[in-house]
Amino acid sequence: MLPDPAAPTVFVPRWQPPAGLPMGPLPVRPLWPRVRFWGQWLYLVPGLLAVVALVVLSFFAEVDIPGFGSSRPKPESRRWDWFYLSLAGYRLALSDDPEGWRKHTERQLRILTARAEDAELRRRRRKPARPPVQPRVTLPVRHYRGLGVGGLAELANARAWAVDWAASPAPASSLALVCIRDLQC
Repeated sequence: MLPDPAAPTVFVPRWQPPAGLPMGPLPVRPLWPRVRFWGQWLYLVPGLLAVVALVVLSFFAEVDIPGFGSSRPKPESRRWDWFYLSLAGYRLALSDDPEGWRKHTERQLRILTARAEDAELRRRRRKPARPPVQPRVTLPVRHYRGLGVGGLAELANARAWAVDWAASPAPASSLALVCIRDLQC
């Protein structure tokens, strides 16, 4: 039986994880989260003072500071998570709690994959003549360290995404993911 040419095509990855790659959780690095958490106060306190000074200055100078007092909804993802490590993030980085890591990884994966899918759908609507491209994202290890490569692959497969092993030469630093379902405009 021949495939129906009118049926949507689905990208099926042919990649397999490299032989001998540990699929479990990666080891906890206790030093780096501590340095990052306590060192952030060296730049956050002066930065906070500078922001307060700018806000006070803007009231006296009647200058609008973009984003201050904005009524736009706050995005789900914190754009400053590379800059600021919360207490919860600090505790998670030092923990071996697989359920906590699963929730954190699932949230980050949901945010990144939704952004990539939306960007591809917007590109297809703007330029429909171009051939479709499968959305791709890269997830840094700080978001899946306690879950491991295997757990991330399971979560990605549940969202119709797959790990691109060929584009992920160092799974201990980041993993590339590719969408394996056809996106409909």
